[in-house]
Amino acid sequence: MFSLFIISMNIPFTDSRLLSSDIEKVAMSPFTLVFERAGIAFAACVMNAVILTSVLSAGNSGLYASTRMLWVMAKEGQAPGFLLWHSEYFQKGHHCLAKFS
Repeated sequence: MFSLFIISMNIPFTDSRLLSSDIEKVAMSPFTLVFERAGIAFAACVMNAVILTSVLSAGNSGLYASTRMLWVMAKEGQAPGFLLWHSEYFQKGHHCLAKFS
């Protein structure tokens, strides 16, 4: 909550780099803008790396959860049976992960 207050005090809502009406134009993160405006360019790069890491982590988590769900559905007979096959290397659910990634 405090970080949102700091951002709102430093960046006007009319800043052209935040969000435009054009869907093709990628907007900048408000956290990156605050660090850039404070003159700490390195921190802006670090913040971009943190944002990218969190997006990749969320995608990985979703992929893992969906393959586990497919494995359980196959076990209950609600999905194709080939999703149940696994060997020593492909433990529960990892076969689904290997097939769909």
